Amino acid sequence: MANRLRVDNGVIDKINDDSEKTDFYFFELHDVDKNDKLDGIELTNLFRNLDQSADLAALISRVDDSLREDDVDNDGWWLVASAKG
Repeated sequence: MANRLRVDNGVIDKINDDSEKTDFYFFELHDVDKNDKLDGIELTNLFRNLDQSADLAALISRVDDSLREDDVDNDGWWLVASAKG
């Protein structure tokens, strides 16, 4: 996730930063219900923010791939630990 979003006084800017802190912040930005995990809708929004030119089918495919790879207990949630790699 080289391209990130930063919220500063309500303005969202893309920034480049590979730090773990930025990954966690980006995850938290999309964890709408603050349960330390992302569902399919939250993941879709995260990926849309990373690639605003992606169509819905591409976003759904990316979410499905991410959950298939990182959702080890198959509960449909992507955990913050997944963001840390």
